Amino acid sequence: MTYNYSYHAVPLIFLQVIYNTPRGALIRMRADDNVNPRLVLDQMEKSGKYSPRLIAKLRRKESCEANLWEGLPMIIAAIVAGNTAGLSAEYMNAVSASYFVLRTLYGGSNRLAHRLVLR
Repeated sequence: MTYNYSYHAVPLIFLQVIYNTPRGALIRMRADDNVNPRLVLDQMEKSGKYSPRLIAKLRRKESCEANLWEGLPMIIAAIVAGNTAGLSAEYMNAVSASYFVLRTLYGGSNRLAHRLVLR
């Protein structure tokens, strides 16, 4: 009998979302604003201190994070619903693992695009 690892994928997927946030980069650049964090990139752009390439990179990272947050409730609901419905452990493991791997590739493709296109 196969052990069902699908519930263990939920915290890993959550950590994926946290890893893809632009917040760490903004803190390292001392451009973080806890009062109005959604306006930080606009403020950076207006200041003229940062290159358009860097702003575009941070906006892309912000969009990637938003996309991951939007998908998080759906995959959690799918994992809970599939397990509640009694789907096989093999199937649930495959679904959760493939979602995790594809999201990892998505995040990696964003970083690769920044290196190739935004030089």
